[in-house]
Amino acid sequence: MTLWKYIKERMLSFGGSTVREGGVCVSYDELVGYVERFALRISGQGCCAVCCASELSAATAILGCIAAGVPVAPLSMRYGTAQCRSILDVLSPTCVVTDADGSLGVYGICDSSFSPARVRPALIMFTSGTTGTPKGAMLTESAVMANVSAVESYLRVDRRDTMLISRPLYHCAALTDELLVALVKGCGIVFSCGRFDPVGILGLIRSRSVSFMGSTPTVLGLLARMSRGSLPLRGISVSGECLSRPVAEKIRKAFPEADIYHAYGLTEACTRVSFLPCGEFDSDPCSVGYALPGVSLKILDPAGRPVRSGVYGELWVKGKNIMRGYYARPDLTRSVLQGGWLRTGDIAAQRGGKLYIRGRADDMIIRAGINIFPQEIEAALRRDPRTADVVAYGFDDGVGGVKIGLKICGSFTDEGEVRRMCVDLLPSYEVPSKISLADTIDRGVSGKLVRLQSSL
Repeated sequence: MTLWKYIKERMLSFGGSTVREGGVCVSYDELVGYVERFALRISGQGCCAVCCASELSAATAILGCIAAGVPVAPLSMRYGTAQCRSILDVLSPTCVVTDADGSLGVYGICDSSFSPARVRPALIMFTSGTTGTPKGAMLTESAVMANVSAVESYLRVDRRDTMLISRPLYHCAALTDELLVALVKGCGIVFSCGRFDPVGILGLIRSRSVSFMGSTPTVLGLLARMSRGSLPLRGISVSGECLSRPVAEKIRKAFPEADIYHAYGLTEACTRVSFLPCGEFDSDPCSVGYALPGVSLKILDPAGRPVRSGVYGELWVKGKNIMRGYYARPDLTRSVLQGGWLRTGDIAAQRGGKLYIRGRADDMIIRAGINIFPQEIEAALRRDPRTADVVAYGFDDGVGGVKIGLKICGSFTDEGEVRRMCVDLLPSYEVPSKISLADTIDRGVSGKLVRLQSSL
């Protein structure tokens, strides 16, 4: 069965369910018609890049490419034109689909140098590319179906639910774990477009009776603080950043009746790798749970040897949902795909069959021979109610050493007050050398932290 046939058959069984964006509302039946008409327009293309201001338009174009069997690469104008151009330079697609004129337009690229892969991908999902050259993970139809089938098997949503999709479909989690899962489960869908706006998200949740949403711990923590009253959410999926117990407790307090799933994944795995069943969230919220059916995990030390239970090392994953490789990057592909295993670059441990993520290996700060994860510093400081948001980072001190910097916003009078809090809450080797008070902390359009990697 093709991916589109799988999605279409399920959608038609829920034909009256709707997809909304702003004042536009279409039924599943209508959306299937729009998708198949668009598929005829792009049939025969080598690869389409989709860059739309409207997420509903982007969804129609992406599904149309899937229906036509054309590899599709979603982009997002929310990240700015420079990033879109960077991705287009890497991909060089045969056409670009936009809604710049108010409807879906297909613009051919006469000098395209797109190189088809040996195994045709359904999706080419580019990582954020906030630093360095964007990488395009090639995901086949079978990988997408494996991921969608696994997520829909544990996610307790149905046609009575309305799912809010607040992140652009450029994010693999928003596309595969939210849009496609919602379509095959028959959920109503509400898109939130534009820049990250927690007030707007709260308004949509209330005005559209949203019952389920997925987001990062930071965004959900913000919504918890700002909600000032009950929200109709009965299901939440938390992913995208390390979740600390204090933030988990704030989320639970704000949504006392909701099923809360803590999940882990990455673009290269299409995206889901593991999930914590909602019944275990309150007892162990910092765990990202158990591997999905069909997904295998191993954790290795720096010498490539398996670690003991409870010991942290680098996480490797294997399964049908794993990418075929990075587009036009065989060197990079070889460095992360070995013997069918994907090297995630995340530091993790397993205890009792459950997975715990400590942070990114490349975020780790090595200070005086001690491995320090900025996520642990941030989690400790968030325990203080004065802290609204915070980011820790390593920087070169100019004489060959590495020091810790901190950017923080909250109810503080000066840097000295923050330093005293750090001394109280952190071990001495984690106390930052540099502290900056800020009004806001930089985040991407999905609300995910943009970690500093410089000597600011």
